[in-house]
Amino acid sequence: MAKTILLADDEEDNLYTCGYLLEAMGHKVVTAHNGQEAIAKAHELHPDLILMDVMMPVMDGYRATQALKQAEDTRAIPVILLTAKRTTEDIVQGLRIGADDYIPKPFEQMELQARVGAWLRFAELQQQLLSVRLAEELAIARRIQLSLLPKETPEVEGFGFAARYIPCEQVGGDYYDFLRLDEGHLAVVLADVEGHGIGAAMLMSSVSTALRTEIRHGFSLNKIMFDLNNFICAELSELTSMPLIYAVINLPIRTLNYVNAGHEFPLHYHGASGEVTELESTGMVLGIAEGMEYNEIHLPLAPGDRVVFYTDGLTDQASPKDEFFSKERVRALLREHPEVSAPEFSALLEQAVSAHRGTAPQNDDIAFVILTVVQPSASRQTDSGGRPAGG
Repeated sequence: MAKTILLADDEEDNLYTCGYLLEAMGHKVVTAHNGQEAIAKAHELHPDLILMDVMMPVMDGYRATQALKQAEDTRAIPVILLTAKRTTEDIVQGLRIGADDYIPKPFEQMELQARVGAWLRFAELQQQLLSVRLAEELAIARRIQLSLLPKETPEVEGFGFAARYIPCEQVGGDYYDFLRLDEGHLAVVLADVEGHGIGAAMLMSSVSTALRTEIRHGFSLNKIMFDLNNFICAELSELTSMPLIYAVINLPIRTLNYVNAGHEFPLHYHGASGEVTELESTGMVLGIAEGMEYNEIHLPLAPGDRVVFYTDGLTDQASPKDEFFSKERVRALLREHPEVSAPEFSALLEQAVSAHRGTAPQNDDIAFVILTVVQPSASRQTDSGGRPAGG
């Protein structure tokens, strides 16, 4: 398979000769005339191998190699130094600053091609090992993440619940939870950790643990959010911000108290009127600054009401024509299907966003929680799903 090789030398004859030999091996050659230009092209193109002359204007090969080996996105690219400087001291200096090999000038054609071929094979094997290791780490992270999500949704007389989590990678950063505080109170949590992949999943794990610890103290909603924000600011510096909504349902009297820290506005369908309103933010996203205050909102619920909590991956999912799924489509579904159960509405919502996405890629994690207040005569509506779709 053809590889991309960056060749840095200030002599046109050398660029021509080396380039000819490398292209004869079937590789693509990109050239640079000094170390500074080589660094820029390495960051832009991420070549498979770099051949670097030492004596160049503007920036020499030693300094350029050192800069490339210190940068996260280029440090793994093999660098072979090409130079007429042959002393042991010169060779040691090049290897000490990070070069992977050293070919003296004038070089033999067969030696150059053999060294290049060997380093390209080595780099490919290294990449394969990294891929295997990454797959193993992803599998571990996925198991950790799934262990944090509820294995089933609550069964509560007079209420119906459903939840779905659809990561755009094997693991992601969206998080939801149901927490039974006591016989009369049930908490719902939905958060969107910045990014996705292993890092987001691990941050989500830390936030989940901290939140559960706070809840055990029995503090008020705004106190819990105040402490959680301070924890994130002080202990999770990698997490620049995180929207989160924490809601507590008073089951006997059908009320919803919530604090919304910069999260997407949940949609509240009013069964009596058919109106759809939003549960607006009551404070800034978590992780911006310590000492933030959060207001608590008291919301009465009535039979026939439904509340949809969701992360922005749902409404921002693009179609093949680059149109967002949008909040309006969720509103329309709420108005069109007022009588269905929470699990049935969850399935309708998932089908709708999947049809909208079509052949377009899923561009973010998707999570949503459905809360329905059932009519007194209706049977309990529950869902034992709550697992990632297809998982």
